[in-house]
Amino acid sequence: MGAPIVYFARCRDDTIKIGCTRFFQRRMKELRAEPLAAISCLGNEETEIHSRFSHLLVRGHEWFSSAPELMGFIAELKSLPIRSMMSASSRTRSPARIDKCENILERRFGRLVVVKKLPGLLTSKRRDRRWRCLCDCGLAVVETTTLLLSGRRTSCGHCPGKTS
Repeated sequence: MGAPIVYFARCRDDTIKIGCTRFFQRRMKELRAEPLAAISCLGNEETEIHSRFSHLLVRGHEWFSSAPELMGFIAELKSLPIRSMMSASSRTRSPARIDKCENILERRFGRLVVVKKLPGLLTSKRRDRRWRCLCDCGLAVVETTTLLLSGRRTSCGHCPGKTS
């Protein structure tokens, strides 16, 4: 079972469904919808996004108008900055040699490319940096330096043929 994600899908009536699921591929089949974007869900992201676009609700609490404002937000999610991602390569290290503060921006780890360093540390005790990564399937996820450098995270966990 994968980690929960917030997804954006265009339905047949041109509405946008913003929902949360652990089974992304299965949910898209159930909705018979076009997946537009997805982000990892670490807390209350779905609720925050629903509140932000509440003025665009067309039915229920997850169906929104495909207004330019929402489509622009989705386009921003899909266009996370990636420079020279194809030339970046991954190296597997033993956990004992991992530098948790190493700059791994723009490096590739299996299907994941690191696109942004997130502020703060995971915990003050572990002192592990968090990074926004983009999977080859288009899903943005947040991972730690340790998980990426050790090779324990090489995909979002939701794409077909996942490797972790």
